[in-house]
Amino acid sequence: MRSSLSMARRPALVFTAATLVALTAACGPGDLSALGAGAAAPVAAEAGAQSASGAGEQVPAVPVVPPVEETPAPAPAPVPPVEEPVETLPEPTAETEPVAEPTTEQAPAEPVTEAADKVRTHAAAPKHQGSRSRSGGSGRQSTDTRSTDTRSAGAPAASAPAAAAPAPAAAAGAASGGSGGSFADQQRTKFTAANGQSGQYLRYAAGVDPSRPVGLVVYVDGTGEYGVDNPNASYALGGSSGLVAVAKARNMITLAVESPNQSCECWHSGDTAAYADFLADLIEQQYGSYPIGEIWLAGFSSGAQEITRFLVPRHPELMRVGGGWVVFGGGGPPAGSSSAVSADRMAGVRGHWFTGTADTAVPLTASWGARAGESWYAARGVRATSEYPSGVDHGLFGRLGSTVARMIDAG
Repeated sequence: MRSSLSMARRPALVFTAATLVALTAACGPGDLSALGAGAAAPVAAEAGAQSASGAGEQVPAVPVVPPVEETPAPAPAPVPPVEEPVETLPEPTAETEPVAEPTTEQAPAEPVTEAADKVRTHAAAPKHQGSRSRSGGSGRQSTDTRSTDTRSAGAPAASAPAAAAPAPAAAAGAASGGSGGSFADQQRTKFTAANGQSGQYLRYAAGVDPSRPVGLVVYVDGTGEYGVDNPNASYALGGSSGLVAVAKARNMITLAVESPNQSCECWHSGDTAAYADFLADLIEQQYGSYPIGEIWLAGFSSGAQEITRFLVPRHPELMRVGGGWVVFGGGGPPAGSSSAVSADRMAGVRGHWFTGTADTAVPLTASWGARAGESWYAARGVRATSEYPSGVDHGLFGRLGSTVARMIDAG
């Protein structure tokens, strides 16, 4: 039973405790140092007494407010870059080109479709006078395997303009007359052009007979340059049906060239005009080193765009010895408003386009794609042919060498 003293002191103690709580909340622990120890002692003693008796009202604790956690504003979602074809020089970053590198040294099986076997052709331009003979030990077939299906490219075959006579300055069809070059295979070699652009190339000339007409095949690869970086793979250069083998069988030197733009290993992005001039200088060097009587340009994807959009428009004089080009997965019309291409310069030159209808990297019907390129060149005297197989997507599928050989032999 509580004593009268305890009962009498209780209101005062409760008042004192409440006062301390209020001071604590308002002033904080540091400010309580001003309170005397004597004022705090009775409160402590009474608290102990109440604890011991197990009775009495509990003094409510000061509520603890949890710290407010600031939630950072979510970062904006990255916006993917929109890649659109650019039709002007110097940086037409036209296509986003996936690089599907084969995982084995075996070339993928080539799908055989009726559409793939049918080659469309525009009206043929007159043949170069003085172009390389297809007989006399050249090792070439004389059979033209092309069909006469003319349904393509938006440029009617029958209305293709007749090619004028070759310009005298171009000396169309004449051999380059070069000499002194080594007829041996050459490992990766650096070349620096007059404009300061530099890049590496491989040359395959072993077994080519200088006593016979000598040809030149120049290959420029797609983004990533898998074919040039892996020259022994049958994907592009290597193997019995690769570009090197079929070129040597026709007494032709092969030049496999890396782009000066090694940041992307591609030709269509960056200073495209300078890259075209670099490649033209390298080809002219071969003209001065070998008696080249015919040139064939072969390109895949970014390399295809290099040939028809940049190189030939800037340097049509390279075709003065006769020949043509074969482009896969691309090959659009010239980038930019100016071009030196004309019917007299293109007289007798042949161009072949191969793009599948399922190609989404360089779409067949894009303004910078193969159909537009074929139509543009056909209207300027090029003997244009094409294969647009249904369902085939963006890839060489090991068909580079065989297709180039077929086009050379058909000429």
